[in-house]
Amino acid sequence: MNLSAYKVPVATILLFSGVIAFIYSTLHTPQSEGELVDMYVEEVPDQRPDIVAYVNGDPIFVSDVLALSENKNLVLSGEEVSKGRAIVHELVDELIRQKLLSDEARRRNLQGENEVQSAMKLAQAQVLSEYVLQQEVDAAVSERALQQLYNDEATRMELSEEIRVRHILVDTKDFADLLVVKLNAGVAFEEIAEKFSIDTPTAVKGGDLGYLTRGDMLAEFSEVAFSLPVGSRSEPFNTEYGWHIVMVEDRRQSQFATYDELRPKLARYRTYRIIDELVSRLRNDAQVEYILPPPAAG
Repeated sequence: MNLSAYKVPVATILLFSGVIAFIYSTLHTPQSEGELVDMYVEEVPDQRPDIVAYVNGDPIFVSDVLALSENKNLVLSGEEVSKGRAIVHELVDELIRQKLLSDEARRRNLQGENEVQSAMKLAQAQVLSEYVLQQEVDAAVSERALQQLYNDEATRMELSEEIRVRHILVDTKDFADLLVVKLNAGVAFEEIAEKFSIDTPTAVKGGDLGYLTRGDMLAEFSEVAFSLPVGSRSEPFNTEYGWHIVMVEDRRQSQFATYDELRPKLARYRTYRIIDELVSRLRNDAQVEYILPPPAAG
């Protein structure tokens, strides 16, 4: 989250300088109509690209659109906003609606109501908490920190053997035995799996489970699978899911994922840990007193 996106752009200052220039021009009568035109052109700034709309003279900035898009988990850039995509118009319309309604609420002096004050106080606390968390995360979740975390994990990782497995899963042993007859007759394992396996996600891939370690499988499944030489298949065997026929296609040492593959997980882990540590530290340093009774059991 880019905290600067929530700041009013410096161009706001330029708006006021343009107004001052206009007032100055009205107080100093030029010698000719042409001079008046020239003075207006020179002093009044062009329409600024960082403003997307005005509501009763108040500007809505590109940064406002970006802030709202981020709040809605949309990914937009300032360049995309300036191109006026359909989603950008929807966001601008929502900001206009918010501005009109908030101005009406102020006209009715609703900002002084107790319920409104409470809601605004809660909203302010939520926004500030998000800011401080993001600031903490931005400082801690750097490429250097993530690379170090990856190196630490790679050092601790014990590589183990893994096998590439295909399997066929059916409900009964009699049907599994019938499929073995078809396999013995030369029908391809992949074809049998695709037509008859009840494990739908792998059936469409010819029964392919990919590379697995012992810890990735049920104990009885791994015992059979790891006992097979490459290129061989098992007799039907039973687990809690039904009757399996397994074929082993390859055997290798497990591969540790690359930094790029693990980076999203490392970033999430680091983020959660930083947040947890910050909240825990603040809570330990604070005086927290519950007025509520203890939660009821059950």
